[in-house]
Amino acid sequence: MGKTAQLIALLLSRPPTDSGDLAALVLTPEHLCHQWRSEIARFAGDALSVELVTNAGEVAALHTRHAWLRRGSARVLIASLEHVCGNWEQFSVIALSLQP
Repeated sequence: MGKTAQLIALLLSRPPTDSGDLAALVLTPEHLCHQWRSEIARFAGDALSVELVTNAGEVAALHTRHAWLRRGSARVLIASLEHVCGNWEQFSVIALSLQP
């Protein structure tokens, strides 16, 4: 219980340094993706940069959001488990961008 609160606490207690970043990947069933995003927004406000990926169009759009991909920020990528499993080749590019 309290997975969202634990993730928020971890990311906010360890802010990214100038030379790196702190990123989290949340894989969840599609019907819970929006709930994760709303809870993070509710409890962390603008302190965390959150993106949601549940389909191919959202993955493509994420590639154009360079501000989200930049280093030196606390980022959370929420992805539907169904989409990731069915489109691993497309998603792997984004997942690799989360690595420090």
